[in-house]
Amino acid sequence: YRPLDPQKGWFLSTFPQDARDVTASGWTTSPGTETKVDVIVSNAGGSISGVIKDRENRPVSAGRYILLPEPSLRANRPLITTGVASEQGLFKIDAVRPGEYTLIAFPDEDRYTPVFMRDLETVQQFERFGERILVIAGQTTQVTVTIPPIR
Repeated sequence: YRPLDPQKGWFLSTFPQDARDVTASGWTTSPGTETKVDVIVSNAGGSISGVIKDRENRPVSAGRYILLPEPSLRANRPLITTGVASEQGLFKIDAVRPGEYTLIAFPDEDRYTPVFMRDLETVQQFERFGERILVIAGQTTQVTVTIPPIR
């Protein structure tokens, strides 16, 4: 087994279980039963690039971001992407499964750790400040995302 390499454009596409797509719900099985689960990978994704800015429209050095798929797919953790922008606030996310997303940015502060980013309940409280994005296969979506007002 080799892990998928987003740098080469590969991502997990769909998860059919017994001919039913369980990408959003996840797959399950019961003891003593047989089930067929396929994992479909693709390199027909899109990408997102842009800049993280503060409330005064200045680039945020090393700003953090989280890319959330539409709500029905959030239980599928591999579809959630986090990262850190460059010193100029620039970022690029490759090999994104086509679909609707919300991109939320945060400042470079100690409280926005990877543990914070994995807490979806807390992160989703900032969703109204995020940018809605439609990712299309073979295209790069340009976006500017502003950090939310933080207390």
